[in-house]
Amino acid sequence: MEYKGKILIADDDMSIVQSLTDLLADDYKVNSVVNGKDVISYLNKINFNIDLLLLDIMMPQMDGFSV
Repeated sequence: MEYKGKILIADDDMSIVQSLTDLLADDYKVNSVVNGKDVISYLNKINFNIDLLLLDIMMPQMDGFSV
């Protein structure tokens, strides 16, 4: 399967993550993390190779503004 792009969802509410994944996964490669520190770690791991970051503002450990 060829994807249109790569999306990272950063949200600690799993129902939101699941809803977004359900909507996007047919066309996009979707990954998710649950806090801001994991966003930074994941982006470094993949050399910032994503097309879109859906970032929640209120997350534990590091909020979206800090990311």
